[in-house]
Amino acid sequence: MDAAYRKNQTNLIFSGIAIIAFGIWSALKLVFYMGTNRGAVLMNLGFMAADVDSPELVINIAAGLIIGFSVLFHLFLGWSAIRDAIGKMRFRLYIPIAAIYGFGVFSSYVDELFSHRVDVTYGTLFISFIIDMTSVAALVLIIVSSKNLKKIRREKAKA
Repeated sequence: MDAAYRKNQTNLIFSGIAIIAFGIWSALKLVFYMGTNRGAVLMNLGFMAADVDSPELVINIAAGLIIGFSVLFHLFLGWSAIRDAIGKMRFRLYIPIAAIYGFGVFSSYVDELFSHRVDVTYGTLFISFIIDMTSVAALVLIIVSSKNLKKIRREKAKA
């Protein structure tokens, strides 16, 4: 039982660290995308080339808020998993949030895979797909390891 406990505890800690790293990755990805595709972002939002300077501040602030929220969200999930692994978590709200988030990431990439967009190369799509499916795998591992740890802790408490 101790080996299973340590295995699930280690899985939960490393998966939590992975989710935090994926949060940093998603923030960097958005920063680089906004930096390299500024004109395309503005055009997709309906601004003409003459209007490019006027909405730039608003778009930068919105992108900053999205990046901040993304990093905080991933920190919440990862830190909650780590705290649960070391036994300091009382409320396990992060588990259903992780499940919903994992389902959302998976379904959005399945949709993007079959949408046949012209502006995305298949190499870029494939690399993003691999990275985000690794994130989904870490989320699944968090859910499974957390449930297993809860079960093992309950059995230890009975003994």
